[in-house]
Amino acid sequence: LGVQPLGDGPVDCPQKSPEQKALVDRWQNFARDLKEPAALTEVQAKEIVAAYGITLPVEQVAGNVEEAVNAAAAIGYPVVLKAVTRDITHKSDAGLVITGLSGPEAVRDAAGLVILRCQEAGARLDGILVAQHVAGGTEMVLGIQRDPEMGPVVMAGMGGVWLEIFKDVAFAMPGVHAAGALKAIAETRAWQLLQGYRGTKPADVEAYACAMAALGRLAIDFGSCLESVDLNPVLVRDAGQGAIALDALVVLRPPENR
Repeated sequence: LGVQPLGDGPVDCPQKSPEQKALVDRWQNFARDLKEPAALTEVQAKEIVAAYGITLPVEQVAGNVEEAVNAAAAIGYPVVLKAVTRDITHKSDAGLVITGLSGPEAVRDAAGLVILRCQEAGARLDGILVAQHVAGGTEMVLGIQRDPEMGPVVMAGMGGVWLEIFKDVAFAMPGVHAAGALKAIAETRAWQLLQGYRGTKPADVEAYACAMAALGRLAIDFGSCLESVDLNPVLVRDAGQGAIALDALVVLRPPENR
C-alpha cells in the first residue's frame, strides 16, 4: 500500500468544533453497542460528512409519496429519488435510485416504485431521499479504508463506474493537509483529466484536495469506531465551482477500547 506522506507545510488538522464533537460523541456511543460493523443510512452518512465541510446536493427526506412530490417542488426540477435504507448498500444495483425526474407525476411514480422495490426486497424503508440533480464535472471518489497494518488511510481517485475497472487511486494518511492531498491526487491517472483534456476545462482540484483533507480529519476524530467511508461519485466541477459528493456510505465498527 503506497501512501502519500503529509506533504510540505503544517498539518491542517484543527480542533473539533462543538457541533463536530457532539456528532462524534453520538456516533461513538452508537458504535460501542455494536457487535460487528454496521452501515449507516445515506442520510446519516451525509450528516457526518457535511459536518466536516464536504459539499452535498440540496436534499430533503420524505416520509411518503406526497411528501416526496412537495420536496421536489421545493428543491426544483430535475431531481433524483433514492431509498433511505441501511439494508441495501448498493442502491443503484437494486433499482432504488431514479434520476432525471422533471415533474410531479414522474416523482409520484418513482416514489411509488422505490417503495414497491423495497417491499419486494424485504428491506426496511426509512424514507425517500429527494435530491437536487447535479450534472457536469469529472467523477472521482473519496474514501477511508482501514488497512490491517497502518490503520485508516484516506483514498482519492477515479470514481463512478470506473473505480472498480481501473482502480486508479492514491492514498494519504488521515493527518494530510490540502497540499499533501493535492500531491496524492496528482499521482493518479485521473489527474490528466482534472487538468483539462482535449478541450475540457480544468477542474477544481483545490476543492477536491480540501475535501480529501477534511475526510482525513473525520478519520482522526472518529478513531477506531470508523470502519470505512465511501463517497462515490464526487463530481469535481470546473475550476472555482467546487466538488460535490453525490452519495455517501459510512460503516462504523465496535471501537477497540470500550
